[in-house]
Amino acid sequence: NLESLHFTVNALAGASGVEFGFLPCDGNYDFFSAFPELPASKIMNIDNLLYGRTVDIDLVKINERYCVNVAYIGIDTNISRFFYHLFRLCRWFSFFHLNQQWFKRWFNFLLFMFDMQPNSIRIRINGYALLEDSYTAVMFANTQKYGTGTTCAPLAKIDDGLVDLLFIKKFPLQAVIKMFNIYWNGRILEDDYARNYIEYRHCMNIEVETPESMFIAMDNVIYLYDKQFSIQSIPAALRLLLPVDTDAMIDDRR
Repeated sequence: NLESLHFTVNALAGASGVEFGFLPCDGNYDFFSAFPELPASKIMNIDNLLYGRTVDIDLVKINERYCVNVAYIGIDTNISRFFYHLFRLCRWFSFFHLNQQWFKRWFNFLLFMFDMQPNSIRIRINGYALLEDSYTAVMFANTQKYGTGTTCAPLAKIDDGLVDLLFIKKFPLQAVIKMFNIYWNGRILEDDYARNYIEYRHCMNIEVETPESMFIAMDNVIYLYDKQFSIQSIPAALRLLLPVDTDAMIDDRR
């Protein structure tokens, strides 16, 4: 799953001559949104992976840790923390376990409804541009999707040497349902209303300051960070083994 990928990437970061492959085992294909040409059937076929091709991918470094997919703070981190503890308690409950994505979506909506307390943050981008505002959520993206299919960074590429920053400002309570629908369906850059509350930037490095320590989720793994931390893109940091279509290879040989 994505958490396993996170720990593997952090173990391999900085190593030379290493290639690694990844098979999602829980139906979470968010990471592979970076490779839209790969259908799910090809991703899940281990033979396709064994005969795969390698590509260089970027990583997002947050202080001394590495993120391969998306890191985020704010309301989505609260969701990740809540479900991490809840799943540990409720795995015996088969109905909850089989319908966990449905529960996640409703809990996400409820947090948007009730988590309206101001959270302030100060972000310096590429050493000069400054964002200082209250926020609902902030994402630092290496790929386009996270949270089982939510498109948070429609322009993100895993090999462009950049971090995509999505800053969602606090918005009025009456806008919650509309903003939730826009965000969930990945229309944040297309919708005129959403642009009133969203900042989207391509970044090489980011400096973050917050009034107090906060939890950050990296590839769904949660860490507690102090009031200041730095984020930067590490271009071509790892070699990833991508699956190929072995059936097509057999047909070509024929």
